[in-house]
Amino acid sequence: GDIAFNAGLSLNYNDYKTSDRVDFGPDLAGLLPGFEPEEFGNLVTDDRQNAKNISLYGDVSWHPTERLKLSAGLRYSYDNIKSSDVTMVQGPAADLGLLEGFPLIEAEASFTSLLPRASVSYDWNDDVTTYISYSEGSRPGGTSEVGTGSGTTIDFFDPEITRSLEIGVRSLFADSRIAVNASAFFTQIDNFQTPITRTFPGTLIPPSTVLGNVCDAISYGGELSVTATPFDGLFLQANAGLNFTEITSFSGIIIGTDPNNPPALTGSPLPNAPKHTLTLS
Repeated sequence: GDIAFNAGLSLNYNDYKTSDRVDFGPDLAGLLPGFEPEEFGNLVTDDRQNAKNISLYGDVSWHPTERLKLSAGLRYSYDNIKSSDVTMVQGPAADLGLLEGFPLIEAEASFTSLLPRASVSYDWNDDVTTYISYSEGSRPGGTSEVGTGSGTTIDFFDPEITRSLEIGVRSLFADSRIAVNASAFFTQIDNFQTPITRTFPGTLIPPSTVLGNVCDAISYGGELSVTATPFDGLFLQANAGLNFTEITSFSGIIIGTDPNNPPALTGSPLPNAPKHTLTLS
């Protein structure tokens, strides 16, 4: 009863295909006399991605004393991604050979990660526990399309890695009818993934939004949670959070700016990361 060990294996497989159709518009008017722009034809792009994941994980916990608990875990993950892209021209533009599509392109990449986790907790009494934990996490890498003068190519972005340190306290009051939990955290983020707008200069392909790596960043703050059951049947809960984020290294490109003289985003907060959160229920 003093030592507990858990282990597991997970297998995931995804295979999906998307197809986009874009009708040629007024920009091509006049290229085919007698045809309206909408009759000129359309551009059809078929994308396919095959993703496999294998994860092996295990953790062990140990009570050297009745009140002290030590735990550690390790997770190994393997991701394999295959992508393909083909663009075809349909309609009069294709029949007359005025415009050609782009040939099938294929690419494959694999990513591996080894992620540790460790924590120490201590029960000061039956109602108060403090803890400190360290963990690492990963979002798998993937694929995105990059525009060239002759069509598109498939590019890969790297996994996003997080390293987090957390310290906190869990406590009960009033015969366990009130629970108060508080924590503080610090997280380092490498290869932050966020949607990027890609353009395809020299082609008829419209801009698209894909995931990509743009920066390294940090996040730090705290959380407070209070729950209460004044009487049986009534449950009250309040959660408040404070989160500060900062870009520590920026490597992306901002549309509409000079890529040789990008804006200085180092020190700016991450997008879509609220500083304050509050939930009452």
